[in-house]
Amino acid sequence: MYDRGRTSTLETMLVTIILILLTVAVFSLVAAGKDSYGRILKDRDDLGRARIAISYINVKVRQNDHAGAVYLSENSIAGLKTLVIKHKDELEGMSTYIFHEDGALFECFIEEGIPPGRDNAVKVCDIDSLSIEQGENMSLKLSAGYDIAGKSKKLEAVIALRTAEGGRQ
Repeated sequence: MYDRGRTSTLETMLVTIILILLTVAVFSLVAAGKDSYGRILKDRDDLGRARIAISYINVKVRQNDHAGAVYLSENSIAGLKTLVIKHKDELEGMSTYIFHEDGALFECFIEEGIPPGRDNAVKVCDIDSLSIEQGENMSLKLSAGYDIAGKSKKLEAVIALRTAEGGRQ
């Protein structure tokens, strides 16, 4: 004969062990999902900020695209490559300086004659890197850097200026 008490104790222990293993597996799965979800959100946010930077510059250039108004400057703000936009009409005498410094895109909207700088600039968004180059046929080449899954990527765009004059100063 077999002992009924010993069998029920053994069954109870086996069920308890299986429940403990199942609980550990569920917690492991939840932790892995949380980490993955966090990485996905960070990657999406980084790409979003790169898109915001490119779009922001594109809109600013389009709003003020007139002869000689949009150009790159190497020495406007502490040796940083800066996109300079001279305004006309109701904003005549005002300039916008757009530059990248310390992991962020900045805009300095200031009256001409006042030296631009980070002190009087507004942070637009955080972004890993930003490159603005003068392209062919009066265009601007933009490249915004971001990370996806730990790998550096670049979002690139070309803005064709409608004006025939402008360029590098």
